[in-house]
Amino acid sequence: MVNEKCKIIVQEQPRSVYDTYILPSEVFLNSQVVAMALLILNKPFEREIRIIRTKKIWTVTDYKFFTKIDIGDGKYDSLKLNFNERRPTGELYSCAGLIFRDNATDVIKHVSKDYIEDDHLLSKVAEKIDREIILPLDLEAQGVHVGLHKFSYISDFIPTWTLSDAEDFEIAFENALDVTVKILRATIQKEIENAQNESRMEELLSNHKDGILILPSYKIPWKETVIAFNESHADDQKIDFVMYKLPGEYDFWSECWEAHAVPISMDKPGYRILFPEEWPKLSLTERLNEIANLDEYVFCHQNRTSVRCSEEAAVKMCRIAKEIYSSKTKK
Repeated sequence: MVNEKCKIIVQEQPRSVYDTYILPSEVFLNSQVVAMALLILNKPFEREIRIIRTKKIWTVTDYKFFTKIDIGDGKYDSLKLNFNERRPTGELYSCAGLIFRDNATDVIKHVSKDYIEDDHLLSKVAEKIDREIILPLDLEAQGVHVGLHKFSYISDFIPTWTLSDAEDFEIAFENALDVTVKILRATIQKEIENAQNESRMEELLSNHKDGILILPSYKIPWKETVIAFNESHADDQKIDFVMYKLPGEYDFWSECWEAHAVPISMDKPGYRILFPEEWPKLSLTERLNEIANLDEYVFCHQNRTSVRCSEEAAVKMCRIAKEIYSSKTKK
């Protein structure tokens, strides 16, 4: 079962005591499974859900108070004749797109760990999910080739020709829905956290010093935001290194910090400033004393993109790397 409040039924009459959803039976579309997953995630209270999958379109046309998905000429029937509901950009909606359009804000609120009331954040998360996750489903449902996407795996659940009983299709639908609810919930939660982190990052970015950004947690995603910041600022305002404290205990430090070089782009290789090429070659006993005058062990990754040491040493290593880089570029 998808969860305790969801029960899948084949060709049973709806009853109003449940939240009831009606879909076509047997072969299912990726968009139909995602549409149903969105509706499940949109339930803030423990209320039993009934999912009816049927071929008998005539039996559902009179049920005005139940949600019909791709069947019965309902509000979310993207397969009906003369269907022409389109996005503002012109693409036809699928049932998943229609349901997300009407319920995006509520779905995001219910999935979030803290009930979000920030309209700007909600809109930002909804737009990204719609663009990156829902739109490919809309296009695919209309026959447009979109390649692999987040929910391409759903079609793998459809039984092969050797398993053609109606029961096999219902088990497959239930299994696909179970996985999709979990993935969709995790994806939305991640997008919420990313949006919240971007808001935090805006404040942190305004306070960086000497091209070094110090983060309060190693868990904060920073690359995309910092690269975008660098692209919109002059060279003397760009960030060259990002620092954060690492968890755990280490033999060489009471607290271990990592300083990481900032990539130039998300799509292309290369970094703004690498640590000097001599540093990774030094042995444990050398401790970079001769170069940096540090009375401690400093680890430098062989690709020269990061160092690990104390916080004070990490700041010093970044400044030295910037000085060496600057002296070389001036020659």
